[in-house]
Amino acid sequence: MTQAQSPASNSNFYDAYHQHQNRGHANWRGVIKPISVQNFTYFFHLRALKPFLTQPKNLRVLDVGCGVGTLSLFLAAQGVKQVVGLDLSARAISQAEVARQALNLTNLKFHCQQLSSNLGQFDLILASEIIEHVPQPAEFVKKLAINLKPGGHLILTTPYAHNWLRHHGYLEKPDQVAGHLAIYDEISLQKLFPVETWKIVSLTQTEGPLRMLLFILPLGILIKFIRGPLVSWFHILDEILAKVWGHHDLILVGRKVV
Repeated sequence: MTQAQSPASNSNFYDAYHQHQNRGHANWRGVIKPISVQNFTYFFHLRALKPFLTQPKNLRVLDVGCGVGTLSLFLAAQGVKQVVGLDLSARAISQAEVARQALNLTNLKFHCQQLSSNLGQFDLILASEIIEHVPQPAEFVKKLAINLKPGGHLILTTPYAHNWLRHHGYLEKPDQVAGHLAIYDEISLQKLFPVETWKIVSLTQTEGPLRMLLFILPLGILIKFIRGPLVSWFHILDEILAKVWGHHDLILVGRKVV
């Protein structure tokens, strides 16, 4: 695990980050709608979520670090029984709430707050690209477990430590801008999940260099053109490149031990 020089996690920092990064949920016609199951940006998240959506009406989901609520809105629109989204940024939560009201999703609530130990018992918790921002990750994981039902699942994603771009210093500035406090590999991440509490169902390297470059270079405008069959073709090519230059993200699926 490597340490990145970055500002402390606080609401002002992430308000500024979301002001720069997010443009709301409206499409080019000004219509607000959830992402589709073929969305490019959340390709790996949606693939991990797919097994849990066979019976969405039975699920209670907590989305920790939900940002502008993209995954929360998607899950609520899929008919999940209850979705709760948390984020430190009031700006992000405001955007999420505008979309929630526009879509009339009564099974979804957003709260501007940190993860606490008394949010309830959930069947599934999402923690997408958040643990790398947390100054005390072991305590963060304990709180995740407290809010998860016995037998419930966690889907957690985080940047990966071992790839050509990171080893050669090209991701140092993006890590600083994003406020990353730590970058994990499989060993350092698994150490945060004691076997007395957690069973690691899967821990997979994802996202190749081509996809990473789209997000760190001023090429984001190209992403909107990657849709339909291009999404699958892009990721096939990206996975081939990852075999040489390495992956850039980890996705962990864990189950709380009964």
